[in-house]
This record gives sequence, C-alpha cells and structure tokens, in this order.
Amino acid sequence: YKEYLATDKDPDILNALTALLVNEKKYSELGQALDKQSDTTENRYLRAVSAAGLGNYQEAENYYQSVLKDIDNDVTNKWYPKVKSNQIKNYFLWGEYEKVINQGEKYIQLPNAIDRDDAIEKISISYYRLDNFSKSREYSEKLIDNPEKSDATKFQIADSYFAEKNYEKAKEIYRQIYTNSPDAKSQEIALYSLTKVATATKNVAEFKKLSAEFLAKYPDSQYKENMLSNYSQVASTITNNADVASTYKTIYASSSEEHVKQNALEKIVDANLASKQYGEAEKNAKLLSNQVKKAYALSQIYDRTKRFDLAAKQNEILIKSPEYKEYAGINLGKYYYSKGSLAKAKDSYTQAYSVKNGTYRDIALFQIAQIDEKTGKKDSAISNYRKLYSEFPKSQYQDEAKLKAAQLTEINSPNEALKLYMDIAKTSKQKSYKSFALEKLVYTGLKSKKVDIAKKYYNELQKVDPTTAKKYEEFFAGGAQ
Repeated sequence: YKEYLATDKDPDILNALTALLVNEKKYSELGQALDKQSDTTENRYLRAVSAAGLGNYQEAENYYQSVLKDIDNDVTNKWYPKVKSNQIKNYFLWGEYEKVINQGEKYIQLPNAIDRDDAIEKISISYYRLDNFSKSREYSEKLIDNPEKSDATKFQIADSYFAEKNYEKAKEIYRQIYTNSPDAKSQEIALYSLTKVATATKNVAEFKKLSAEFLAKYPDSQYKENMLSNYSQVASTITNNADVASTYKTIYASSSEEHVKQNALEKIVDANLASKQYGEAEKNAKLLSNQVKKAYALSQIYDRTKRFDLAAKQNEILIKSPEYKEYAGINLGKYYYSKGSLAKAKDSYTQAYSVKNGTYRDIALFQIAQIDEKTGKKDSAISNYRKLYSEFPKSQYQDEAKLKAAQLTEINSPNEALKLYMDIAKTSKQKSYKSFALEKLVYTGLKSKKVDIAKKYYNELQKVDPTTAKKYEEFFAGGAQ
C-alpha cells in the first residue's frame, strides 16, 4: 500500500491502509496516513483513535468532541455509539474514572450501544478504583453470564471483597474459580489469590499448604516472586525459630531472584543463631554473597562458639564498614585487651567511639580511659573519665567513671575528688559505689577534723552499709570528738 501510494494518491488504497494500521495498532503511522486524507468526520474519529493509542488522551478527547459536534450529538447517528464507546475507553486509560462512570452509565442504556459489556466492565473497575466496592460488584454481576468475561468478572468481585477485608467471601470466590474454571491461567491466578488471603489473615498453616501447592504446580509462574514476598510476610509472624528457618528455606530454594534468596539466607542465619544452631548458621552464613553481611554473621557465630581468633578476623573486615564499625571496634577492643595488646585495643575502641550517634560510645570511651590508666597516662585517663560523665549522663558507667576520676584526682585536685564523692553518695543507685563514696567522705572528714561533717556521712553510711560503717563506730561512740 505504501509503495503504491508513493506514486498514486488513490483514496481507496489510502482508506485500506488506514484500516490496516488501525487493526495493527500502528498509531504513529496511522497519524501520518491520516494527514494525507481530507478532513472528514471519519478522519477526525480515526485521529482520536490514533491519539488515544499514543497516550495523548486530551488530544483524543478533543477529536471525539469534534465528531460529536459534527453529528449534533445525535444518538441515532452511526458515529455516536462508536465515538462514545471509544471515548469511555479513553477516559478509562486517562484515569478519569468519574467520567467513565458518568458517561458509561448513560451509554449502556442506548439500544444501539456497541461493546456494551466492555463499557460495563470499565464502569465496574472505575467504581473499584474509587473504592466504591458495592457499586463495583453491582456492575460486575451484570457480566457473570458472559462466558468471555466470566472469570474476569468473578475475580473483580472477589478482589472487591478482599479490598473490604471480607476475606472469607473473597476466599470462597477464589476457591470457586480455582476449582471450576476450565482456564489454566485463571486457576493459577486464583491459587495465587488464595495465598494472598492466607497472608492477610495470618493463617500460617493454610499459607504453607497453598504456597507449597502453588510452587509445585506453577514453578515458573510470573506470580511466584510476589507469592514468595507474601511468604516473607508470613514468616515475620512466626515465633518458632525452627519454623522461621524452614519457611525461609522454602523461599531460598524456590526463588529465582538473587536478592530474594540472599534476604532469605540472612533470615535463616538469624533463626539459626536464635536457636543456637551454630553449625547450621555457619554453613548458611558462608553462602551469603555480601561480604560484609557474611563477616557480621560469622563474627557472631565464632564469638558465641568461643573461636575468638576467627571472630577477630571477621571484625577486621567489619571495622572498615560504616554500618558495623562500632560493633567491630568494641569486639576487637575486647579481643586485643584480653591478648594484652593495649595499643591495638585502644585503637579499636577509638574507632568505635568515633561513630556518630553510636550506641556503645560510652563503653568505648570508658575502655579508652581504663587503658590510659593502665598504661600510666593519668592525665589522659582523667580527661576521658570526665568526658564520659559529661557527655553520657545516662551511661551505666557514670558512677564508675566518677569514682575513677575521684581516685585519680585525690592528690592533685582534692576538692574535685571531694565533689565527685559527694555526687556519687547523693545520686548513685548502686550500693557498692554509694558505700565507697560515703566511706571516703567519712574518712576525709575525720582526717580534716571536720567531725560534724564526718558524722553526717557516717549516719548515711550506717543506713547504706552497716558492716562498713561499723569500722568507724569507735570514732563516734559516746559523742567522741
């Protein structure tokens, strides 16, 4: 046709070409062919079809309105049902669901309506997308006897019940389709939909049964990965670690998506660790492709099975990772400290402390101060203990840091030490720290011959730790000065 029209502008051949392009949905070429025709009602109708096919919905609407104007909106005109039918399709593709409903409900009443059932279907779906599920069902039920639309209609009705969380009704219809439909694809979708109901109702046993049936029957289904995603949702509700591991093993074995398989492996390892199945955990952790996540899993496994040298090797990998730097720093610090490698221990704790908003920065700082004290760096130790109780007022190491700082400053800064002991005596909730601080205050009071102050703290010490207080009983017996 194109070759012929290149040399001869035969209108019959041009009409034949446009008809062919419409059937083949070659809308761009259709537009070019229409440019060569006269501006007629048919030409504008086809331009609307072409524009809609190319996603130019407003342009299509303009052409449809132009045709309707040409025919004075005469419902008996042959173009009227053609235009209205396609106009409704255009509104639907455009997402103008209110217009689909408004125009569609009028259109399907026409005696000369074409594609009536198609319009009814679009009205039903439009109501569904506007969350008016009862009206959606009302129109879907008009199509139930149409053999070409029977399954699609039942799915639409079931989906509307599912959206309303009427899971039993949705389940009943999905089961009916799965059992009775002669169409294999409908059966597949229905079974997948039944797994969705089981997910929504958190029915783990039913989900496992249905998903096993689905995976066995449709191993290459396009819905498999979605179903496995639902599997993950179900697994998240299981508290038994063995069941969690078993569930994710199914996902790992069934999925063809590598990221899904790897996520499943991570969950399996977590379940293995939680149930102390360290052999299984190690075997599965070694299958992880992400080297950092593998190192994190193995670090935990080796640490819990007291293979500390192997754990340290994994932590050396993790300390380079922003996500696990703090975790690795704390664990390497502990490891090197136990080995007597204090410089390496301090470096590891320093890296852990450097993590902004870290959870264990106070622990790291306390250990750094401890190492400074142990290696004779008294000033640095005092500075770090001060930093700890200033920066981390809610730290579990608050009292101990104050106590350490007080002991280290007793000679050169006795007033600071005294204030720290008083603070510990007043605020500490730990008997041992409170008792130690009160004893120090009693001793200091006696040493400086401030007996009244010493007596005050002695009385407090008697309440907190009578055994320790007994050592000072003779100093206060009979009001002795």
